[in-house]
This record gives sequence, structure tokens and C-alpha cells, in this order.
Amino acid sequence: MTSLADPAAAAAGGASDPPHPNRASTIQRTVDRITNRLWSSPVRSFPELVESQREAFVRGKLLVRIFYLLSVMWVVSGMNAWDGYLHTATVKPLWTAFWLNYVDLHTGLTVILYGYLLSAIFAAVVPSWRVARIAYLIGYLSFLGFVDGFGKLYGHYTGWAYVAAFLVFLPSDGWRGRGSLISRHRFLTAIWNAQFALLLMYTITGLWKVGYAFHDLVLGPRMSSLHPDGFSLILANRLLETNEPSLLGDNLLSHPMLGWLLFLGTMYLETTSLLIAFRPRLYRIWGLGLILFHVGTQVTMNFTFLPNIALLGLMVVCAPTAPERMDLRATVLDLPGVRLAHRTWRRLRPAPGAGSALGAGRAGWRSPRTEGASPGS
Repeated sequence: MTSLADPAAAAAGGASDPPHPNRASTIQRTVDRITNRLWSSPVRSFPELVESQREAFVRGKLLVRIFYLLSVMWVVSGMNAWDGYLHTATVKPLWTAFWLNYVDLHTGLTVILYGYLLSAIFAAVVPSWRVARIAYLIGYLSFLGFVDGFGKLYGHYTGWAYVAAFLVFLPSDGWRGRGSLISRHRFLTAIWNAQFALLLMYTITGLWKVGYAFHDLVLGPRMSSLHPDGFSLILANRLLETNEPSLLGDNLLSHPMLGWLLFLGTMYLETTSLLIAFRPRLYRIWGLGLILFHVGTQVTMNFTFLPNIALLGLMVVCAPTAPERMDLRATVLDLPGVRLAHRTWRRLRPAPGAGSALGAGRAGWRSPRTEGASPGS
């Protein structure tokens, strides 16, 4: 992994006594092993690394501004339901809006809804102010505490909350101009943490699907989604529950093998998403793949998560640290499981010419007793 050293950390480290050589080498080997297994990015020289960091910093600031502008859009797009919210008679709020239990419900909901709107506008106008980002996070979590207080959790809001929480830790300095090396590093690290949280959410979902698939495969009594007809059964049950036709649902029911292969592909995409946080070459490819997964749920099952699509577009497809140019071979090797399979194959495959070299060695070997003797002896 190519990284830009932190001068402050280096200076702080130089002030203390150097660690024991054996201990230092052990720690270094452990760090190198973890880095080599997880992280993979294009190798750059130090000047190229500094320049790419500056470019990523500019793109990151634009990304943050777009995030909060979209936050205002989500508020406005849901305002048509506010009248119904304000006439709610009873609610069991989650912990982020627990105080609704101690105030007049109509007054509390008015504070939550308009506070949600004003905090989103505040963060969109001055995203460089940490107080604005904190205000939006509080407003958003209070809103979720209310809308999720009816016995149903709306998963399409969760990812937005994760990203908003990590963006609170963006540094307040450096928004005007190029920023210092330290501020740029802190800024991009906060964005990477938000990417990590978003991709972790998909990995947890994928592991949940894989776990249920193996549970049904071993214990039953339901048909496992790993069965070639498993996805068709899931799709048919969904269409019967909603009683609404989908754009491609009937077509996939007519071709169960195609639907099963696509379903297995989405399980691979989701389950291994966390690894993509360490593979910048795959940001755009994986982000587009997950967006297509959401599009697929819409055209087959009539539901999708629009905020998640926006998040994937911002945080993964348009990730500020994604390389502009990608080496095809390196990108393919970065795919989860491919590098491991490639290394295993190279380890098991005999080296080219090994057989002929062995035969030549045997043919040219002489016994010490006969070495130096003439052919006719």
C-alpha cells in the first residue's frame, strides 16, 4: 500500500526511545502482512501521492456539499406526509426521540419535523461548520426515532445516518484553499470511514442472507436460496404478497436458472463489500454493481432504496480516492477471492520447464566414481 506519511506522527514517534529491534520487526511484519492481504492500490511516487491527495481533497469537499444538498432534497420530498405525521395519536419512539414521551405529541412532532428541515438547510449552507453537521445528525436521528416508532424499521434510511455520523468528524480547517497535508489526511480519512461503514452495512446484509441460506439448506424446512429454484420461490412469494406485477419478475420466474445466478452474484457483491473499502481500483465497479442490485430489486420485486443508490453513487462510484486510470490485470486481481485463487494456482502449478530441467539434470549427473573417466573406460 502506498501511503502518505504523517509528519506530526513521525515527529512524535521520534521523540521516544526506539522499540526493541526484534519487537519492531515483528510488529512491522504483522502490519505488512495485514496490509498486503487487505489493501491494494496503485503505487505512486511521493510527488504523485501528494498531488493525488490534493485532487482527492478537492473532490471530497464537493462530495460533502452534494451530500448535504441531497439531504435537503430528502426532507422536501417527504414533506407531503407531514400533515399525517402531525395528526399522529400514539407513537412508540426509539431512543433518539425518547423525549416525545414527556411532551405534548403534536408540539414534539412539530419540533422534530421543522428541526429536521432547518438543520438540513443549515448543513447544506455551511457544511464546513461542525456544529451544522452535528445539528443535522441530531435532527435526522430524531426524525428516524419518530418514523421508526411504529413497529417497522425503514432500512433505506440507515446508511444515510451512518454517513452523516462519520462526516461529523471532518476537520473544520482547510475548507478554503488547498489545506495542509495533515488536514487533507484527516478529511480523507473521515470520508474513508464513512465508506467503510456503508460497505460494512452491505456485508452484514450479505452474511445474513448466506447464513439463512445455509440454515435452510441443512435444517430446512424451507427451500434454501442456494437451490436453483430458491430465488424463484422468493420472487413468487413477494409478487403474491404485493399482488402487483413487476417489470421483469415474470420473465425471471420463467427462467429460474438466470434468476438464481443473478441472486448468487448479488450475494457475492454484498458479502464481500467490506473488502472493497481497501481496494480503490474497485470503487467504481463495485458501486455500480450494488446500484444495479438495487435497480434489480425494483424491476423484479417493486421496491428499492433510493437513498442507498445516492450514497453508493457519492461515496463509492465517485469516491475521491478512486484512481482515474486502472490497470486491467491489477483490477481483476483485486476482486475478492481472485488474488487468493491466483496465488494458490501459481503455488500448485509446476514451474515452466521444471520437468525438462529435472530430466536434463538426471542425464547430466555423473557418479563421483566415474566423473573424469573417459567414455571408453
